[in-house]
Amino acid sequence: MAIKRVMAKAMPVYLVEQVTSEHFFEHLAVETEARAFLLECLRCLQSQGVMRLVMPDAGTYLRAYSGPWEVLAEMRPLARMADGWRDNRLGWIYQTKMQFINAIFRQRAEHKYAYDA
Repeated sequence: MAIKRVMAKAMPVYLVEQVTSEHFFEHLAVETEARAFLLECLRCLQSQGVMRLVMPDAGTYLRAYSGPWEVLAEMRPLARMADGWRDNRLGWIYQTKMQFINAIFRQRAEHKYAYDA
């Protein structure tokens, strides 16, 4: 895993002004990898440093679940097909909204945890 490689080459304490992580944090196991990652970021950040974590907002998807397909289709985006809704990013076709939610949250078992804003 990338976090182990990064931590193996530990940076000096308080070296960086900003840490940015985009679509990475949800791939970490909460109790082990996520905690270690956050501690390492804090160790490397300057005292007035900024940490920015960007990840999918699970709450937004769950709120949209109870509405029409078109709301979910606009968020992802999805294309209407004869046999369901096609996810161009993953190449999957969903017949139910629950299939879609599971695909977003699990993403081929790559996502370990879902977060909301």
